[in-house]
Amino acid sequence: RSHNHCTRRVEAPSQLVSYFKKRFSSSAVVFDCGRPLRSSISTIWIVIFNCGLSQKGSSMDPNSSFSKLTCHPAVVNYRYFGALLGILVTAVGTVGNVMTVLAFATDKRIRTRLNVLILNLTVADLIYCAFLQPVTTDTFIHFAWRQGEGMCRVFGLILFVANAVSIFSLILIAMSRFVLISDARRFDRVFSCRTMPFFVALPWLLGLTLFGPLWNIYVFLPPVCTCSFHRERGRPYTTILMFFMFGLGLSCIGIFYFLIHRKVKAASQALEGYRLEGDGRGRKPTGAGVSAADSGIANVSSANSLSG
Repeated sequence: RSHNHCTRRVEAPSQLVSYFKKRFSSSAVVFDCGRPLRSSISTIWIVIFNCGLSQKGSSMDPNSSFSKLTCHPAVVNYRYFGALLGILVTAVGTVGNVMTVLAFATDKRIRTRLNVLILNLTVADLIYCAFLQPVTTDTFIHFAWRQGEGMCRVFGLILFVANAVSIFSLILIAMSRFVLISDARRFDRVFSCRTMPFFVALPWLLGLTLFGPLWNIYVFLPPVCTCSFHRERGRPYTTILMFFMFGLGLSCIGIFYFLIHRKVKAASQALEGYRLEGDGRGRKPTGAGVSAADSGIANVSSANSLSG
């Protein structure tokens, strides 16, 4: 038979031994996938592993059940590198995000409406760096998920909600900056002190709404050594969702910053022309007024201040 159709699947080494003792009595047999097999546990394991990898043409099948909560053997090659990288992300990310939160809490000058959106992004990143990444690092070090299936679902849900909050917050930050540069009065109407709680809660509500329905299919995926949604049971919803989140979401961020670039470039060219015109008339140009809101630093008259 071809290697794509394995008819024998055994889950644990102890079951392998009892199975082959009952099934085969000779020292050399031919396995269902057509490969020679000797009565050595290591050889049997390698053959079963290779057949599991060849199923459905995938070199890393997340459904292969050699161990339900154990990482895939292919992960062992970068096991400690992944753990070291996780420790680095935890340390740097946690310290950086905590410093951002403390700066916002202690310095009134940066408590602007625009920076509130950045604070929302900081909280989502802090959840990932301080809570989720250490769990992933522990899984790499011990080569297994040790928190149980229930916590695996909680981990998967929080992971994707935090990612969704990050993406939606980046979209709101880019959009608010574009509105602020285009029309400061419209910025005051849209991103007012009354509407800011809504814009803070919106990314979290969208994240829970989009990824909450996947609660029953958050499982441990051995190929990536972490908990995520099941790639097959969630289709086509997960495929559409990933395209929506990463495709359209990140595209919106790029479009807003491209429009900001055009606005700034046009304003710069207009200012330069005004300066040349002023020099030709022998007088100093007054220059264009730049709002303090653009820098994210609030003052008494800034339209971007939380107190305004």
